[in-house]
Amino acid sequence: RGREIFAVTPDMAASPIEFEEPYGIFLPKGTSILLGVLFHNPLSPFGPGEAYKDVSVSIIMDIQKDSPAIQKKPLEYYRMHIDDISCPGVVEEEVFVVPANTEYFVKEGEDRNGLNPSRYTFLRSGALVYMLSHLHPWEGGEKLDVFMNGKQITSFMPVRTSSELWSWIIPHISSVSMRVNPGDVLSITATYSNPNPVPIVGAMGMMIFYFAPDDPGAASQNNNDFVLPDGKKFRILSLAQKYGLIKEMTQVRGFEEARDFLRRTYPDEPTDDHELIHVIGEAAFLELGYEAFDICDSFFHFGCYHGVALEAVRQNGYNEKVLKDLVGVCLDPSNNRTIALSCIHGIGHGLMVVKGYDLVSSYQDCDSILEDEVDRFFCYNGASMESVLRMYERNNALNSLYSEDPYYPCDSIPQKYRPACVREYVYYVRKVFYEYDTDKTIAYCLYFASQQTRQECFIGMGSAMTQDFFEQPERIIKECNKLAQYGTRYNLFCLQKAATNYAYASQFKRAEMLCGALFKEGEQKDCLGAVEYAKSTL
Repeated sequence: RGREIFAVTPDMAASPIEFEEPYGIFLPKGTSILLGVLFHNPLSPFGPGEAYKDVSVSIIMDIQKDSPAIQKKPLEYYRMHIDDISCPGVVEEEVFVVPANTEYFVKEGEDRNGLNPSRYTFLRSGALVYMLSHLHPWEGGEKLDVFMNGKQITSFMPVRTSSELWSWIIPHISSVSMRVNPGDVLSITATYSNPNPVPIVGAMGMMIFYFAPDDPGAASQNNNDFVLPDGKKFRILSLAQKYGLIKEMTQVRGFEEARDFLRRTYPDEPTDDHELIHVIGEAAFLELGYEAFDICDSFFHFGCYHGVALEAVRQNGYNEKVLKDLVGVCLDPSNNRTIALSCIHGIGHGLMVVKGYDLVSSYQDCDSILEDEVDRFFCYNGASMESVLRMYERNNALNSLYSEDPYYPCDSIPQKYRPACVREYVYYVRKVFYEYDTDKTIAYCLYFASQQTRQECFIGMGSAMTQDFFEQPERIIKECNKLAQYGTRYNLFCLQKAATNYAYASQFKRAEMLCGALFKEGEQKDCLGAVEYAKSTL
């Protein structure tokens, strides 16, 4: 389900793609094959822009039945590309801009949100067997260079075979047989020339390679060549590096092994790396569909449920019937309330992705598919979080983070949505605008007149505190208690949220310590009650 196994373009298809013996792609019996097609027809000055009628596409595959007599070495397929905005799995967004009036413009990939699709780090030893590339030579694509560990190993150069615009071919590089070792990094760059007075907005640079691991069974068995840092080293990597490694691990070893790795690495479940478990839920949905919910639990603050629901929406797009079916799965009576709300939170993430990061439109979709106000709030909250995280941003997506106004967008949307907005945006403004200054962050929350909006803002502060000071509960107490002078129960909102975050991470002594720091006995009881409820859901 959803796994790309092959790609071909006219410049690649000038000659058949043939693997030398004993290599081949193994497809289990019952595999469904879906052909998806993307067409280019650029306007002048990059193409004729004329209409083409009766266009058809076909692909011929030579399939050999498996048998004990056939000694095949299975190949793994990988596709690298260069883009301006990483949007995994959306081929039409795998493009970049070439400025006007430029000659030999070299485009390299960038690392964004843990993703750099122009680089691949090998985690196992094996051999590169076959490579193909795709450029737009009719738009000025000059070449695609390939590097191993920063050293150029080959180049793909387009060749024009006739006066027809679409007659370009790019020869394959077969019989590569290049050995690779764990940690080796393959990367690409694309070179374009654009003598025109307008930029090229849809340039492409893509390479496909087929890899033969030394131990083909290693993806599901014990693969000694799969190198990941030990837990301590992994935890000090940047979030982008960690995210990329977990994505890779789900692809190579499967989501269950990746989840188990996270369990071993994060017994304390800190909130600042919560997004990593989203990846497990996303990968599980691609393999299991809605049954992926069955593999989720409370680990990392129920983040697996978030990931499953997010991916379900992302894969199906905006379809009200599908969304309501998903809501039905989330609200299954067998789920406890925390699981149900975690699932709905994930729907909010997904709505933001399919709605191009239009925050208000996503909130309104939450209203359309949900009836209960609490359910709606958690859907709004998921949309707000995705608006800040932007893990699947596409070209032309709306982006409120470009604003230099810290109160935007939360002060410019309908009042009913502001509490959910500030609950997530307070993380961002606290870091970007106020450099973690608690007094300035408090002033941000107090800017909003509504008591409900302030309450959610201070709850968001409590979550942010556990992210920044997870190993320093005394610091959290000090910072949250600054709120006591500004209003009744303000410090309770902050400390109680931080305490429940500790409880969900099974850090019960720290949770109780935070509750005990509240000034009033009634508030302590409220806080401890929230902690006990969190414990009951684990």
